[in-house]
Amino acid sequence: MWVKDIDTFTAAIPTAVGTEWSSIAPFLETASLKIQDELTGTGLYEAIEAMTEGSSRKVAEKLESMMAYLTAIPFVDLIQTNSGFAVVSGSSQAPASKERVERLILWVETMVDGLTDLLIRLIMYTPDLRALWTGCPMYDELTSDLFIHR
Repeated sequence: MWVKDIDTFTAAIPTAVGTEWSSIAPFLETASLKIQDELTGTGLYEAIEAMTEGSSRKVAEKLESMMAYLTAIPFVDLIQTNSGFAVVSGSSQAPASKERVERLILWVETMVDGLTDLLIRLIMYTPDLRALWTGCPMYDELTSDLFIHR
């Protein structure tokens, strides 16, 4: 995974401060697999994972965090009990309104789209990354109608 710890995750998503790693890690694993399957392929994903700094790495971490968060939002306050599902409620916190959660989901979806576009541009402008990406099965599909103007 590009996101290796809770600090990296919460740096991308400040509203997630207080989230425990064990709660978000499964969603990050799913996001990682989805990114590899639908965007980067394994070789490019691993090349970005090996980076220790740079714009591509930072954008990749944010993208993976946002994708995981988007998937996790419906589950953050639910637990399964023997008799069904229950909502977890802290004593000093009130549940967010449906409208507020819908706005959050819309914002995260917008961020996922924008970060995906930005990562594609960064990959296209980085010769080593672009060379890895051109060998991926999804490259032709993702770039057949792509026009990048610098």
